[in-house]
Amino acid sequence: MRHKILMVAADNFSYECYTALEIGGVKSIWFERDEDGYLLLNVKMPTLARRPRAEIEQNVWTVTPGADEVICPPNGRIVEVNHSNGDRFRVEFFTLENSEKFASRYPHMVNCKDMPEYPLTAVEVYETVAGTGLSLTPYGISMGGGHIGGNYFQCLAGPAISIDLGPEQGSRLFRR
Repeated sequence: MRHKILMVAADNFSYECYTALEIGGVKSIWFERDEDGYLLLNVKMPTLARRPRAEIEQNVWTVTPGADEVICPPNGRIVEVNHSNGDRFRVEFFTLENSEKFASRYPHMVNCKDMPEYPLTAVEVYETVAGTGLSLTPYGISMGGGHIGGNYFQCLAGPAISIDLGPEQGSRLFRR
């Protein structure tokens, strides 16, 4: 648990932003603060399957029955869940000790190598939504042939990335 975290989702870097990704008007990756000011990660995985998927709610992850593979080493810094239809979810926490470590991990992000402070806790989020063409990795987001990435956001009031799918398609992705 940290007061400040660098979110790396879709090759977009969000620092002190509460909502990193919103899809069809629904928050998909976001933070909330607890009463002590710590950031709590939330991830709601979109899917076309009509079954619940892995999710993180205020730093507590839940995997419902039906997952084909769950990977979570004892240190808890990585959680990965894979489903037979191709849905995939992965979250990894790590520390960037200095600007050299940042540059080594993200050499293309020359505009944000000088982050506000080091060491810096970072979290990378991966999601693949089978049947949609939507794939989110720390190195970009792809959907329908388009690609978004290489941006740095700090202290935004709204979401860093918002993908408008229209109400019908958006509701299909988060139906439970």
